[in-house]
This record gives sequence, C-alpha cells and structure tokens, in this order.
Amino acid sequence: MKYHYALLDVFTETPFAGNPLAVFSDAGELDGAVMQRIANELNLSETVFITGAPEPGVFSIRIFTPRSEIPFAGHPTIGTAHWLRASERLGAGHRLVLREGIGDVVIGFEAQSTWLTTAQPLRIDPASFDAVTAAALLGLAEVEVIAAPVVASCGLDYWLIELGASEALARARLDVAAHDRLFEPWLEGALYLFCRQQGGARARMFAPRAGIPEDPATGSAAAPLAGWLAHREAAPGAYRYRIEQGVEMGRPSLIEARVERGTEGIERIEVGGRAVIVGGGWLAL
Repeated sequence: MKYHYALLDVFTETPFAGNPLAVFSDAGELDGAVMQRIANELNLSETVFITGAPEPGVFSIRIFTPRSEIPFAGHPTIGTAHWLRASERLGAGHRLVLREGIGDVVIGFEAQSTWLTTAQPLRIDPASFDAVTAAALLGLAEVEVIAAPVVASCGLDYWLIELGASEALARARLDVAAHDRLFEPWLEGALYLFCRQQGGARARMFAPRAGIPEDPATGSAAAPLAGWLAHREAAPGAYRYRIEQGVEMGRPSLIEARVERGTEGIERIEVGGRAVIVGGGWLAL
C-alpha cells in the first residue's frame, strides 16, 4: 500500500530554507513501530503522521524524530496546520486543533502566518551544570557564556544557554562525548544556545540523542525562550520576539513569539511563522 506525504519547509517562506518536515496525511492504519522506521528512513528532524479527525476541525497527530516519538514540537505543528489549511481540510470557519501527545494545541491563522498556543505553561528550573561547564561543552571561553544555564519547558525540556555575542554562537561546537557524560541516559539534553539581539534573539539547537545534530528551527524551544525573556522584562505586559535560527546551517529560519506576562507570571505563549510546501512523495509499505 502507498502512503503519501507532503514535504514542507517551516518557519520560512523560501524553499530550501527553514526546517524540513514530512507530513503523512492518512496514517491511521500505521502503528508506532512503523512510524518510527519511516521517520528514521526520511531522517528529518521530525516527521508527522495524521492518524485521524475525531471531530470537525480536530486532527490527531503523532510526531517522531529519527530516534523517538515526542509529545509536542513547534515546526511539525506549524507545518501540519499550514498543510491542512492549504489542502482545504479544515472546513468552514478554519477552526483547528491538533491533538498531540501533550494535549490539544490550538491553532490560529493570521494572513500567511500560522500560530500555535502552547498547551502547557512555562516551567523554568535551574540547570544541573554551570556556565563554566557549558562553555567547555561548546568549545567556548568561559566569559562567552554570560548567565547560568536554566532548564525551560512548555512541554519539552530545553537547556537554555545564553551567549554574549553572535560570533560566539557561530563558533560553538558541541562536544558530543562530553554531552553524553553530562546527561543521564534517559535525558535527551537538548541544548538551545542563544544571544540577544534587537527585537529578540538568534539561536542554535543541538539534540544529538534525538538524532538531531543541529536543528534549523525549533518552535518548542523558542516558546520557553520567549517566556524566559518576558520573565526577565521589567514589568508585566504583552511582549513580542523574533528568533532567528538555522543561519549557521545555511537554512535561515524566523520564529515569532508572543508572550502575555501578568502580575503573577507568564499567562500565555504563542509561537508563529510561515511555511511553504515544496514537494511530496509516497512510501510503499
């Protein structure tokens, strides 16, 4: 039987930039083991399988990296929503909810951009290692890591490491052996390096244990980063950030984030961006 998929570039409107994504549109008959083998075969950061539509405007999806299933991810969510809209699968009103492992992710459309609202609130915890260890892990001087790392999450944990300049960000090289020694075997230890710039940040993401040596655009990391940035602002309010990623890989990406910070903390985080359908294909199983 043939299973068809669409190929998209996400967090860009330019083909061959952004983060590639495969979306299998009718995958309800596939089991998880087969989905995992397909994701490993395509070897993209993530592959999405639409497994059903339990009610109008609601689609159940599963997301796989080359090595494991994950409950939530940003560029698969944005890309799948873009494909559903472009394929006229939404019906009247363009209501869309993607039912993921993390829960229901509400989608909104504004002109050519697609926005998701995180299904889980921001969580921030201290990291188990300091800036000195982070610098050694990345082949950088100690002074180039300018703050203690933190673990931040809106459903997936990322170790946020702030660098002082884009030059340091470009020079960072992950020591994979040291990474494996630092993190427990059950931890993926996904690192999100960033440096602040006007209007937001520039970032890189490394997750070797997930089969992702480097990721061109990571919406599930941009969400807690935006929350962390808003948390550090001087006063409650509505904040908007632009996060550039993928520059060092030759796949420039732009992730937008909106954060509502109330007097009691972060109340809402949205991540948005554009996508483009660049092709498709099928697998015979």
